[in-house]
Amino acid sequence: GGGGGGGGATTDDDVVHNANGVRVKTDRGRGASVTNVTFAHVHARALTGAAIDITMRYHADKPLADAAHTPRVERVRVLHSRFDARTVGQLVGLPESWLRDVLLDNVTIVARAAHWHFTTARPACYVSGVARRLVPPLPDACSDVRVVDE
Repeated sequence: GGGGGGGGATTDDDVVHNANGVRVKTDRGRGASVTNVTFAHVHARALTGAAIDITMRYHADKPLADAAHTPRVERVRVLHSRFDARTVGQLVGLPESWLRDVLLDNVTIVARAAHWHFTTARPACYVSGVARRLVPPLPDACSDVRVVDE
């Protein structure tokens, strides 16, 4: 399929009992954009999947260059939230289309697998933005995310 996309969505003060907490997924070949999405005051317990799963490589085996249908994801915020999950999750952009202006502020994740996951053999995030009061912290591969300690 093709198309899709969305923007301007906000969820506030949610209690989640599901497989995943925050999830935004797209892939090469979709060509859509996801912008201005905010998840605030999310309280997720006993998640069987990831706490935060924001990926532009939902099917990691797709070719790296499909510029005509490259998705765009920007201005995604996760604010004042706590997750109890099986895994921490992932933030994965594309080399040709980074996740832009991501904000993770006052987010705590308690997970059995307490590390961020990568869909590539060589860790690379392709993410820009800000992380403030984030537990666990992002790995060094996400060096373009500015970490603010307050």
